[in-house]
Amino acid sequence: MTTVRIKLASTVKVVSFVKALFLFFFIFLFTSTSFSQDKSVIQGIVYEEGSDLPLSGAHVLINETSYGTITGPDGSFRLIISSFPVSLKVSHVGFEDRFFEISKDVKEELLLLGMKFRAELLEGVTITDQKVETIFKNETYSVLDFE
Repeated sequence: MTTVRIKLASTVKVVSFVKALFLFFFIFLFTSTSFSQDKSVIQGIVYEEGSDLPLSGAHVLINETSYGTITGPDGSFRLIISSFPVSLKVSHVGFEDRFFEISKDVKEELLLLGMKFRAELLEGVTITDQKVETIFKNETYSVLDFE
């Protein structure tokens, strides 16, 4: 009859490995939650100052970065911020670009960001029904004469 001996050293190594693995996962979970606590969400509404109507499609960017968002149909937006203070650049077609400094004191509040209307007059365009006459035509370019 054969006797099997169990080595105690290998059992201790397995238990130590399991403890180390558990400790690693615990530290990983703890550090990931601590990193996520550093982020804050700011939210607000972009509106037209003259009529107090919300502006949909306004661009809300962190100044001098490409990180940002676009306002929804009701003018609302949400951004995740990692540090304060932060400078927001808000732009929309037909309105002046505005810059807003957001401090840590107002991070929990709903931000109301007003935009000022900007109108630009362009020169008039005349449309006629004159026939276009080809003066010279080549495969690479052509010259047209408008009367």
